[in-house]
Amino acid sequence: MKFLLSFFICIFLTTQVFSQDKKAIASVYFKRAQKSYEDKDLEKTTNYLEKTREYYGGIVKEDIAVFGAKYYFELGEHKKAEDYFKAFFKIHKSKKSKIYNTMLLMYTNNLDAQENPKWFQKQQEEKNKEREFALRKAYTEAKSNFKNKQYKEALEAIKTFNSLKPDVNSVEYLEIQALKNDVETALNPSAKPVSDKTENVPTPDVEIITVKDDKAISFEVVEKAPIFPGCTATNSLELNECFNEKVKKHFSEKFSKRVIKSMSSSSSKLIYIVFIIDKNGKVSPVDARTTNPKLKTEALKVTKALPKMKPGMQDGKLVSVTYSFAYIIDDI
Repeated sequence: MKFLLSFFICIFLTTQVFSQDKKAIASVYFKRAQKSYEDKDLEKTTNYLEKTREYYGGIVKEDIAVFGAKYYFELGEHKKAEDYFKAFFKIHKSKKSKIYNTMLLMYTNNLDAQENPKWFQKQQEEKNKEREFALRKAYTEAKSNFKNKQYKEALEAIKTFNSLKPDVNSVEYLEIQALKNDVETALNPSAKPVSDKTENVPTPDVEIITVKDDKAISFEVVEKAPIFPGCTATNSLELNECFNEKVKKHFSEKFSKRVIKSMSSSSSKLIYIVFIIDKNGKVSPVDARTTNPKLKTEALKVTKALPKMKPGMQDGKLVSVTYSFAYIIDDI
């Protein structure tokens, strides 16, 4: 009798432990689904979401029900979305909550989409057009306000842009994220200047501002932008144009052809590169944003190979300057 009792206790405990393990695994899969969704990898999102459901033994948590319903609704898989909607209404009891009303409205749209798919598709196309227009407007306002030194307005436009679910692989998205850094820097000016001098600068009689990398001034707004070796124009506009051309030429010549040839035809060829020219004229890479890891590694390597430059100036003092640009591999 004691043996049987011990046996059943062991079975019970083993089942409980295994159940806990499955819940832990399900939780990991759900986090992966959320991350894949942020990265716009729909295949992985679907796979991880279904794994989450499998290991939980169903749709048993509210956050998963909400995520799954919205995900499959956006994907146009309305029957799958319906399972998650129904699970949500079983789990969530308060009919007065904001999330309940939001989900109820979306569930109604999901039913409409199944009953009249052509009408619903037309409605979605109209919404997408409105969203694209709003994205373009926010993008233009952000850049215009930044150029006019209206930094608070620029930041609001950037927030609006990011709230509209832009394509994270687009040039506009990458430009706006880099612009956000410049705006935040402009809204939080660097520390007071110090009188230290250095021998490793082109004009040692000029006072130097100690500027941390995250407080560097944007190339677009600094009074005197850095000068690329070989640029000899007399006005700032032509010097800046020469700088842009020289940077692009450097990447065209130095970027590894082997890396390019190793890429598949479907791989993203867009890179958004950010680097700093410090107060001594030395170039340091900050980031290379791309969905392709090989391109990122190569872009950082090529950035490090940029030559020493004449540093930028602000209020008669040498400063660190950030420079950013979008680069498409097809240009090489």
